[in-house]
Amino acid sequence: MVAFLGIVLAFVTVILWGFSDIITKASLDRESKWKVLFIGQFLGGSLVFIIAILLGDVKNLLSSEVSYLILLALLNLVGVYAFYEAFQKKGVALTSPIIYSYVIITVLLGIIFYSETVNTIQSLAIVFILSGIFIIMSKKTEHITFDRSFMFAILSMVIWGVLYFLLKIPNLIFGAILVTSSIKLLTSFFSIPVLVAKKIRIFKTENKVLFYMILIGILDSMGFLAFNFALNFSPVSIVTAISSAVPVLSVLLGVIILKESLTRKQTIGIVTAILGLILISVL
Repeated sequence: MVAFLGIVLAFVTVILWGFSDIITKASLDRESKWKVLFIGQFLGGSLVFIIAILLGDVKNLLSSEVSYLILLALLNLVGVYAFYEAFQKKGVALTSPIIYSYVIITVLLGIIFYSETVNTIQSLAIVFILSGIFIIMSKKTEHITFDRSFMFAILSMVIWGVLYFLLKIPNLIFGAILVTSSIKLLTSFFSIPVLVAKKIRIFKTENKVLFYMILIGILDSMGFLAFNFALNFSPVSIVTAISSAVPVLSVLLGVIILKESLTRKQTIGIVTAILGLILISVL
């Protein structure tokens, strides 16, 4: 029953992050990615921090391991930046199957550090994912070349894979609520120097776009919170695998709502990658 709750929360994460991705792309079409990053992370972190205060969880911040949260926030900053850059350059439908393939990184780290094993079906799933990424990134020329603009999607994938692998320990130390709020708030804090350097005005924002950013903060933080709680009930490999199925929803929404167009080759690559994600998610 406990493990089942972890799986349910992982699927809740998929839904929340899927809709958050679409709203994020809509915001990035109208505003600076650094403004979207700051407001989304700050509002989401503040919301969860209020919950932590109400539940009396903030006392754990006095722990000497708080430096762990700073490291995770720095990783999150780089991951979110690369995530947004990929969305701006290539859109949701093309990049989300690559970004959410972070499960490969998490699995590999589990094999290296936890001596976890990979069965035949999991190995096949990884092959599907990597093949899909290869097809999406390859250009149709006389010789096989790769579209370098997908590098931000690859960077985001690697960062998320490492970040989610490292989340288990701080969740045990601080609790899911405090981990979520701390990482989000610290990420917004670390982005302030960039906002100042680029002279980005936070308070000069269209009401519609501000509403989008508020939704991003709520959906993303609640998804991250659900993910962290899921880690308390189910193994990292299972939770991460299920959450990586977000592209099933975001690609569909990207094509239907954002009217993103895909070539036949890109469609094949996306379907191949998603098939691998679904295959590894149901194990």
